[in-house]
Formats: sequence, C-alpha cells, structure tokens
Amino acid sequence: MATGIPAIDKQHKDIFQRINEFINAIMNENEQENIETLLNFLIAHATTMFGDEEKMLKEKNYPDFAVHKAQHEYFIRTIEALKRDFESGIPMDKLTADIHQRVCNWLTIHLSKTDMQWVAFLKTSTPAS
Repeated sequence: MATGIPAIDKQHKDIFQRINEFINAIMNENEQENIETLLNFLIAHATTMFGDEEKMLKEKNYPDFAVHKAQHEYFIRTIEALKRDFESGIPMDKLTADIHQRVCNWLTIHLSKTDMQWVAFLKTSTPAS
C-alpha cells in the first residue's frame, strides 16, 4: 500500500501500527484505556494524515479530489461515532467488532484501492526527472 511519498507512507504505517497495538491490548484485556487512547489517536492522526494528503491532491489538481475528501470526512465521522458509542458504554465486544469492521476494513480498502488511484494519477501527471 506504499504511495512512494515518504511522509504519507509513514502516516499510513503509523496508523496500522497503532491499530495492531489496540488488537494486542484487546487480547491482553487492557481494552478500556487502550480503546479510548486508540480512538483519540485515530481522530487526531486521521485528521492530520488526511489533511496532508488533501493539500497535496488539491495542489496537484487531482480530478477526484471532492470525492476523495468526502471519503475522508466519512471516516472521521465514523471514528467520532465509535468514540460516542464507547463513551455511552456500548459492550466491549460490540465496540471491538465495530472498530475492526468500520476502521480496519475501511482503511485497508481506502489505502489499497482509493489512494492507489491518486498515486497512479500523480505518476502519470508528474514529469519524470
């Protein structure tokens, strides 16, 4: 899922590393504190990561910018909804399943498919040096 852009690739790696830490915490039954930390991290990191990506795509006149930005906004709203669920006391097993389905799956698909579309666009629209 590498984009070839070091800063973006590092952000992608960081978000998956944190999700793996969360999964390990769940397996070790340290979920309460770790879920809150994960959700706060995801909101902050995704906001920064997506903002950096959107700035670059806008500068490069990516034709599907509006659609891509809307996908990012959907993801942030999803994490915020999961945080509200967590704060309202949703059962941990349900929250864990929701995080896996709505966060891990979405990120995997988004990074491996949708982001690869803008990577291809940049490769074809940027003159070789």
